[in-house]
Amino acid sequence: DGLDAATEMVLSCGTLYLVAIFILWGNEFSYKNYSFILVLGLLSLSHFGPRWRNAVIALAFLVPLGKVGIRAYEHLVGNPHSMVSGRVATQPSPESAQTAHTYDFWRSEKRDPITAGLWANQAERDEWAQVLSIVRGHSTTILMTDGCADLLFPEFMKPVGLHLDRALPLPRELSAKLQQIAQSSMVVVPTRELGLTEIWPDIGRSLGEHFKIVLKGAFFTVFEKGRQQTNASRIKRTAINKFRDLSVLACGKRSEKYR
Repeated sequence: DGLDAATEMVLSCGTLYLVAIFILWGNEFSYKNYSFILVLGLLSLSHFGPRWRNAVIALAFLVPLGKVGIRAYEHLVGNPHSMVSGRVATQPSPESAQTAHTYDFWRSEKRDPITAGLWANQAERDEWAQVLSIVRGHSTTILMTDGCADLLFPEFMKPVGLHLDRALPLPRELSAKLQQIAQSSMVVVPTRELGLTEIWPDIGRSLGEHFKIVLKGAFFTVFEKGRQQTNASRIKRTAINKFRDLSVLACGKRSEKYR
């Protein structure tokens, strides 16, 4: 007679979930691409009788309480409070990690015109408003792994690539982003994504040599382009430093001579 639809769904989801975990797993961020398979499988279990249905319903209410959701999240993607140097910062900030799977989200997060209707807590909305006020009127680019802030907000230059995640952007996309940064007077980086400057050294070098930090917030960091030294000024400064070193060395030798 064959298997019924619910059994087929459970077996299919179980098989696909194992394939996703043991074969298709790329890094700690891969799970978000496959998490729905587990949800479908659990929903299918509810057709196996009242006991399974009650277990699935109980789990659905337990996860937002934070007793299950955050534990599973930390187990799968690591502790969100420990930011490993060089890790692409697409993982949530500690604030969002604490509320992402809980009922507190509905109390702390709110949609607002300042965030183009996206969900954010009061502190993040206030800081984002401050960022927009700082960069308004300047040629500004935003540096992030992915997202659409440069499409939603006119304060930013239009995007020149899709992703800045490790191994994803094409060389021409990186080159276009570097050129855009060079043409910008300000650069905005989500603070949790500052690791991009280590993953892409050319971008980090460009920010380090030509920009200074004017805002280091809990959520966003704003860089402003400083005055670039000309070749002549660099040569002059180098000559002054060398002359100072030679003078110190000569004075040291002269003092030893008269001892």
